[in-house]
Amino acid sequence: MGLGHGARQPRGLLGNPNRNVNQLVTSNGVVLTEPVAFTDLYHAYADSWRVQPNQSLFTEATTIKAGSPSSLFFATNLKPQEFAHARAICTANHITNKTLLDSCTLDTAVLNDEAAAKVFITTRPPFTSSSRSCVLAVSLPLEPDQQFQRPRSRGR
Repeated sequence: MGLGHGARQPRGLLGNPNRNVNQLVTSNGVVLTEPVAFTDLYHAYADSWRVQPNQSLFTEATTIKAGSPSSLFFATNLKPQEFAHARAICTANHITNKTLLDSCTLDTAVLNDEAAAKVFITTRPPFTSSSRSCVLAVSLPLEPDQQFQRPRSRGR
């Protein structure tokens, strides 16, 4: 995949079919258009791109098990003490945009690292149109057998 002016369509985990930012494509070519249902995103899409252990190029053994979250996990789902601690770190770093503040809080708590907040200092607020914000869904392993993910808002 080239950047910019190539004649080829981008293909892969983060490629957009037809250069449409509101679409994702599974590894077997099924196009998913926003809004993408939770089960389609984490099963049809994610599972189609999942690299099987016997196909991985990583040679190190790992105890992390592949999986998909069973439900959305937001900053407000954190334990109150974890939420308060992470939120204080993010507000001390002057993160004021609600979407970024929630993302910062979740990342800081899940990663258990104050440095996670630093990323959000220079992050531009997401584009909003008609009360919709564009935030990338990310899975963040907390335990080898648990995965949580940042909320994903439908956007353009």
